[in-house]
Amino acid sequence: MSIPHKCIKCRADYSDEEVDDYYCSSCDEARKAIAREVDAKIALRGARKPVKSDLQIYDEIRQARGTQFVSIKDLGINL
Repeated sequence: MSIPHKCIKCRADYSDEEVDDYYCSSCDEARKAIAREVDAKIALRGARKPVKSDLQIYDEIRQARGTQFVSIKDLGINL
């Protein structure tokens, strides 16, 4: 059962089985093409280095040293 809709971008009429309005087929293809271009640009940047929080760094140093507390010098803090 096709339901008549209006495209949310170009306001063209189209029919679909969905309840809500969405993109018509031509606008949907254009949206997907833009998404592919953006994905390709992001892929060229390469993998990002994982970021550690201060708490994760603190816990790693604490476990490596086997102590309850870590010296501020081990955390790179200079007074």
